[in-house]
Amino acid sequence: MRSWCFWSQEMWSSVLIVLLGLQVHGTPVSGPLGGSATLPCWLSPAISAEALEVRWYRPNKFTSPVLLYREQKVQQSSQDPQYEGRVSLGSRGSTNRALNEGNVSLHLENVTLSDSGQYECYVSSDKTYESKTVTLEVNGEPSGVMTLM
Repeated sequence: MRSWCFWSQEMWSSVLIVLLGLQVHGTPVSGPLGGSATLPCWLSPAISAEALEVRWYRPNKFTSPVLLYREQKVQQSSQDPQYEGRVSLGSRGSTNRALNEGNVSLHLENVTLSDSGQYECYVSSDKTYESKTVTLEVNGEPSGVMTLM
């Protein structure tokens, strides 16, 4: 008699994250004032992150994240209000594809001076978690600033 064992994507993700790591590179990342910046973070080797929790947060602000992806959707109820409408996962407009490929990078629009600093990329399953730090440096001066001579 033959027995079969079927594993869901969520079960595989839970097992594989133990064997995987997060990768970031190019830190610090430079972002133009008023422009956009992508803070890189991905699973290595690349597996789908769709069944995992992905949380981007600033130091000491775990409970009010920049972005929280859980239960296969972005959760806006606990999001830090200063990032509302300005952040997404992966490249702009391709969240599901990026997650499917293990890309959990944070894309930030309309970069402000207060966006400078450290960000934590945190990925977890029901069994384990991994996190890495990425630093954003904002370049440029705010518009409307006058230089006096």
